[in-house]
Amino acid sequence: MNLVFLGGVSGVGKTSVAREFAKESLVHVLDGSAELMKWLGITDVDYDRLRSLPEKVKEKALTDLFRTLAGEDNHETTIVTGHYVKVLNGKITSSYGPWYQHCITLVLVVGNPKLIVRRILCDEVSKKRTNRSLFGNKQASLQEQIDFIKDAQLRSTEVMAKAAKTFGVLSHRIENIEGGLQNSSRQLSQIIIRRL
Repeated sequence: MNLVFLGGVSGVGKTSVAREFAKESLVHVLDGSAELMKWLGITDVDYDRLRSLPEKVKEKALTDLFRTLAGEDNHETTIVTGHYVKVLNGKITSSYGPWYQHCITLVLVVGNPKLIVRRILCDEVSKKRTNRSLFGNKQASLQEQIDFIKDAQLRSTEVMAKAAKTFGVLSHRIENIEGGLQNSSRQLSQIIIRRL
């Protein structure tokens, strides 16, 4: 199986871009966190339980999961969505490990931090997504939230570049601009077609 890792901060539109692309192609889209929870036997999409596990346990499980997916004997392409950095309670930490070596390419979705914050807030108000606890306990101002997302995107770029260099995997950036979902999907299509 050909694995493509499609990462980015919460609210940037990774899943939307991947699903838009999947409509026009024969790729599968997997939510990396949900797949990791299944792999670990965590039911009901319990993000709190996942967060409570030691990083070494999650790193080994991710590596085993990606190795297993990549080793499946078929020529299908699967996009795994996830994060290059973990963002929780106002802290940004790298999500880095040997699982990246099992991908044919790494892709980072970036967007306007102000629009990303707006999407996150809309999701929370509509209860479309679980409480992500991104900005910490204190009430961060809108500008602090925007700056925080900007920093998270910068760190994501750094992690992707490090993984690409360390494991010899090509990396790419996609801009997800408001209203440009089809354009982002086309960018992803061009990247994947070049790799196959």
